Amino acid sequence: MMKNKNTDKSFFYRLFYNDKILAVFCAIVAVILWATVKINYSADVERVISDINVSLGETAQELEFTAFVDEEDLLVDVEVTGKAYNINNHALTKDDIIVEASSSFIDSAGYKVVSLTARVADTATAGDFEITKITPSTVTVYYDRKVTDTFNVVARISNDLSQVVKEGYSVGKAVPSMNTVEITGPAT
Repeated sequence: MMKNKNTDKSFFYRLFYNDKILAVFCAIVAVILWATVKINYSADVERVISDINVSLGETAQELEFTAFVDEEDLLVDVEVTGKAYNINNHALTKDDIIVEASSSFIDSAGYKVVSLTARVADTATAGDFEITKITPSTVTVYYDRKVTDTFNVVARISNDLSQVVKEGYSVGKAVPSMNTVEITGPAT
């Protein structure tokens, strides 16, 4: 009786001399080596993150001055530099960056130019990157005391009634549902 040659060989000998298994093993090792080199030795890239909201500082509120500004004026772009896997759309979002207006001492009403600073949010899970630029780097904000005042409401129809009311109908005296309204805004 003749013995099979393959049963005399060790497990590792049969494993590494099997072309299919060796091809899969080489492909896995190649992917691991490529990923290691890509992660550790790739060049830094830049990315611009748009429409980040600016947070106004608390200094003005402590002194009873409030910032009056359009929300669209408080949107900025931030440029970051880092490894591509750290700053891609999935790893870094606009919620991971906080832009704050560092207002100095506000002691009077008026327009103030405040500079902006950016930092990484405490809840950010993004990796290592650097914030390189904020565009625009300053914003102009109007500060004033917030005042609430009461005004009388008067109904006023400015349209031509002959075009608004159909023939055969008449319009009585316009009466508002409320006599007064409270409006809050800057004191000036």
